[in-house]
Amino acid sequence: MREDLLVAGGRPLAAGHDSLAFGVPVSAAGTTFALSITGGITVRPREGRAIVFGRNRPTPGCV
Repeated sequence: MREDLLVAGGRPLAAGHDSLAFGVPVSAAGTTFALSITGGITVRPREGRAIVFGRNRPTPGCV
């Protein structure tokens, strides 16, 4: 996992986690899981957290 992708309340998914379709570890309600070809991350819920999809380039004017 790249250091610049680490966030408070986040942690890498276990190595070898092939697909989220096969399930995820037991976690708090609202936890977000993301998986890509280079690895995955799990992030606990937090008030005001924003999720950006794509290539980490927010659209101007969006928060």
